Amino acid sequence: MILPRIFGRHKYLISILGVVLLWTMIYLPSLGVPDASRNECRRILPAITMINTGNWSVPILDGKPYFAKPPLMNWMIAISFLITGKYTLFSSRVPTTLMILGLAIMLLFMPAKLLTFESRILASCIFLTTMGMVTLGRTANIDPNYVCFTGAAILLWLNAWSNDISGWQRWLPPAIPLSLGILLKGPLILFIYYVFVCIILFTTRKNRELFTFPHILALLLSILPFIAWSYHAKHGLPRDTGYHQAMTKVWIHEILYRFDFNRIGFTKWFRRVLGGAAQFLPWLPVFFLAWNKKILMQLSEKQLAFVKSARTAVVVSFILVALMPVTKARYSLPLLPLIGMVVALLVVKVPGKSGWVRITRKLLSPMAWFALVSTLIFFAAYCLAKFSGVTERIEDITIRKVLNTIASSSFFSVTGPIILAISLFWILRRNRFRLNTAFLLFVFVNVSVGVLLNSFFVLILPPAQALKPRAFIVAKAVDTFYENNGPVYLVKVEEAPFVVLLRQKWHMVDAISSLKRPVRQLVIQKCNLRGLDKYLKKYSLREIASMNISFKSHDYVLLKLGPNK
Repeated sequence: MILPRIFGRHKYLISILGVVLLWTMIYLPSLGVPDASRNECRRILPAITMINTGNWSVPILDGKPYFAKPPLMNWMIAISFLITGKYTLFSSRVPTTLMILGLAIMLLFMPAKLLTFESRILASCIFLTTMGMVTLGRTANIDPNYVCFTGAAILLWLNAWSNDISGWQRWLPPAIPLSLGILLKGPLILFIYYVFVCIILFTTRKNRELFTFPHILALLLSILPFIAWSYHAKHGLPRDTGYHQAMTKVWIHEILYRFDFNRIGFTKWFRRVLGGAAQFLPWLPVFFLAWNKKILMQLSEKQLAFVKSARTAVVVSFILVALMPVTKARYSLPLLPLIGMVVALLVVKVPGKSGWVRITRKLLSPMAWFALVSTLIFFAAYCLAKFSGVTERIEDITIRKVLNTIASSSFFSVTGPIILAISLFWILRRNRFRLNTAFLLFVFVNVSVGVLLNSFFVLILPPAQALKPRAFIVAKAVDTFYENNGPVYLVKVEEAPFVVLLRQKWHMVDAISSLKRPVRQLVIQKCNLRGLDKYLKKYSLREIASMNISFKSHDYVLLKLGPNK
């Protein structure tokens, strides 16, 4: 019975360590290994351009301003590059993972008067292990960060509401994450936030607070940073380029595009709606406890008001987002913090003798043994590839690549000891004390993630990365071809992921006609070669060497140019 007493005495410290361990297991292993997606390139490439040019107000992509999204994600990635000193996929994805950890820890501390300590542990655990966050949280994409800002705003407001705090202290703190969310993706964060806030205020008959001066001022302050950036960016653009009008047109198009009924396809739309619901697995079925009358009867008045308001807000928001003709699965992901808090609040009310608790206890021990054994097997493979040198004598190329990939990954150095420790903890301690429902589920999720990660990183990721590292191969070919002979000009490469991996210094332009002076090194898509002859003639250049490469159904031409003697 020693551990429960220690846990009670240092509960916040131990819970933070547990959450950090779970976050480490899921979000850090081989973070820089998977290829960048096209969406990631739209965040990473402008960040690199910001550092190279010193222009932080206007994101530049393919040589022209990129207005489809505000610049906060580009700023976060650029700052990460400056801190780490490297332009790597790992550095570009670190800000997203840190944001996720920040909200997970924030869930441990608030709203303290609404959720019990056990519920807050579970809410953090649920947030980290939901399919949508695990899928997107290891990428340099906007959406997981958007979820974190939305969750932070709702948590700050709920904490004040549950403590009966009103006025400035209720409305001003959420304005900070709201303003950052607007700078990240636009005003959609206000929709998710206010659907919940308005429902809970109308449910408790306190809707007059929406018309108070502190709330109106907080709303204006949340929009102000976006207005300030857009004004600065617009007036920093050259007036003879037409980009002033383009900025407004792009934003209007981004809004109207989502409601273009001419683009709707029922099959694609239905698949995306199902994908939006699937993002909340494996916890979505548990969310239906919010309609269980026996459990709702155990809640306090404020808890009941929260659960009813949250379930209504989730259903209404999900339906409204799903009704958009051009919806996408990830658009409903900001509802995750609300779903996590409701599930965590209700799960601890489930009787300890219920069937799912008994099943969990029976599954936990064999799963812990599996995690332990598979971690030891992975460690043996790691040592074999890293230290013995035996991989050089293995004739099968596929096996050699797999072992070398294991050796070069950060999986064991970060994840293996954690899975090992959790497995040993359960195996050695399972009969020493009785776990309450919440802590039992917390350990179960940790070991489950350990099992999944062992399976994924040992059986799936190494062979896939060893046999199909296409972006790395293409980037290496480009670097080798140019051999550090100055900057490479990329002509309309359409956010190709291999650009992120280049070691050469590069500049992006949107067309050959945009090159205002003679350059020596070019990468051009074959379909954009028109105008090259005119450019060569204008600057008296000729082709010295060339190479053709292919990447994701696109053909590129690598050119070295020199003076036409």
